[in-house]
Amino acid sequence: MKKTLVLDLDGVIATGTTEEVYSDEAGWAFEKCEVMEGAKEGLERLSKEYNLILSTARRKTDIDKTMKWLKEKGLIDFFTEIRIDEKPLAELYIDDKAYRFTTWDKFNKDFWGGKNLRLVRAKKEDYKNEELMKRLYDIVCDERNAQLADTIVSSYEETVNVWYKTIFPWDNDYAWFLFDGDILVGWLECWGVRDNTGWLLIMLHRDYQGKGIGGKAIEMFEKECFEVIGLRKLFLGVYSFNPNARRLYERLGWKLEGVISEAREVDGKLWDRIIMSKKPSQ
Repeated sequence: MKKTLVLDLDGVIATGTTEEVYSDEAGWAFEKCEVMEGAKEGLERLSKEYNLILSTARRKTDIDKTMKWLKEKGLIDFFTEIRIDEKPLAELYIDDKAYRFTTWDKFNKDFWGGKNLRLVRAKKEDYKNEELMKRLYDIVCDERNAQLADTIVSSYEETVNVWYKTIFPWDNDYAWFLFDGDILVGWLECWGVRDNTGWLLIMLHRDYQGKGIGGKAIEMFEKECFEVIGLRKLFLGVYSFNPNARRLYERLGWKLEGVISEAREVDGKLWDRIIMSKKPSQ
């Protein structure tokens, strides 16, 4: 006997979110929707192994529109049932807005993380705050962070007493702690400050990566550098083994300056260093 999968319509099969294609007055504007890329092929494959139920929050008066659209797009035969405003029992629910719950601790980090971000200018005397330094150590000496930033992983004592207290150029460069509420989640530097320019370095705690926090932090960093400090241009370097970071910078308006080919060897492979920049007007 086949097991059952339940699929949502908007964002899974039909393009457009509910907010974009639905209104209380007009109902579902199906003429604005297309089939999601890969949906037909995916449904065809799933239908061979599972009973597929389409579940949608459409009002009952939209059932005819839904059926018509599915027929026109050649999708209706993949489904054994269509349910309006009802979630039947199933092996799995496929929904573009679904969240896979595991623990409340993880949910709170995922859901609330990044909603109360703030930058706090770091000061040399902060080394006396042991709790703050231990959390900072977890961030800057995380092996993945160090690899991306091309920095050195050292002991806690060396990190605090040598790097933070002694080596960091507090009289020239700038640094910020990134807090989410009262929790330290990141570290940002404007280093190599010269001629009213500086270089961005950002590190996030591993538990707060991939949650959209980086982009928000960089926007706050830019505001500090351009509007408070008064820099005229910012630079950054990103290695070609980190394409997600490059795409983020591009979305934030950073422009390509140049490429240093084969600048670094990681895992036996040579990678380019991509130099990007941004001005206040971008």
